[in-house]
Amino acid sequence: MFFLSKTFGIRESILFLRTSLPFSLLNLFFLSIFMFLGIYAKLGGGKRGYIINTLFSDFFSDTFPFYGLFTGISDFFWCVAVGICWFTYLFLRSHKVRSIYKRFILSSAILLTIFLADDLFRLTLILKVFLSVPKLISYLTYGISVVAYGWIYRKILLSTPYILLLIALVLLIISGISDVAKLPGKGTPALLEDGTKMLAILNVCIYYWGICEQTLFRVMYPKSEHRLSTGKKA
Repeated sequence: MFFLSKTFGIRESILFLRTSLPFSLLNLFFLSIFMFLGIYAKLGGGKRGYIINTLFSDFFSDTFPFYGLFTGISDFFWCVAVGICWFTYLFLRSHKVRSIYKRFILSSAILLTIFLADDLFRLTLILKVFLSVPKLISYLTYGISVVAYGWIYRKILLSTPYILLLIALVLLIISGISDVAKLPGKGTPALLEDGTKMLAILNVCIYYWGICEQTLFRVMYPKSEHRLSTGKKA
């Protein structure tokens, strides 16, 4: 198979995280920035908290060019993950690959596209404002979709570095709880809600980038062993 040929246990997952340069550097980079911003806000009071909040806002201001900086970065990571999945699925359609793997990539692409659409067009907020659908209901719906996705494709997911998705899921739960809880202040709530969401999206992007890269490589070069593989040859 063109996915990792053995189940990823705790040991393999930790080894992957230790040896994955994109995971280590990107997560450490953004985590350091968010920690610095959190300390900056705590030491400076409300005004600094407002400045941090603007970094996660959705509008542009000529007097504050970094308005919405991290929101834009999050959307970029979403788009990369979505684009990779759709490209991989369309590529696999013209090759003799087991249908379960094609459905896995297609389901991943659809699920990520829905999340991207919600993030770009604020679907959860629109449902709340115009249809009085509580955000909690929307988050639970997304949660059920993710659980169903994980259950249906559990065997495939267990043959990949799924710990990245678990990390992303925990971060998204923290983000959702922070949004629903309506924490007081500006800086800290923004970091807990939007900062954790950005880190989650980053790890989702790294995950799908890795498995799609490996998939494409093994389809094009079936007799070669991919450098990321930890199992037997395909």
